[in-house]
Amino acid sequence: MPKYFFHIKTPEITDNDQIGADCASDEEALAEARQAAKEIVAEWVLEEHGIDGEAFVIVREDGDVVGTLLFKDVLRLY
Repeated sequence: MPKYFFHIKTPEITDNDQIGADCASDEEALAEARQAAKEIVAEWVLEEHGIDGEAFVIVREDGDVVGTLLFKDVLRLY
């Protein structure tokens, strides 16, 4: 099973994931990133942390970028 890394990119820095996670496919890695982003956003909302431009950059262990997920895209406003 390939390993995927979930780097957090903010307007100021990129925090590289050094541990990664094993996922069966690119789609599973994107779903994992989406769930993790929801959890991070929930914490940040409670801490009154702004969410503007932060994202996961999902990278397969071979170095290929699978995708980018903006944290604001996991918010659903009614």
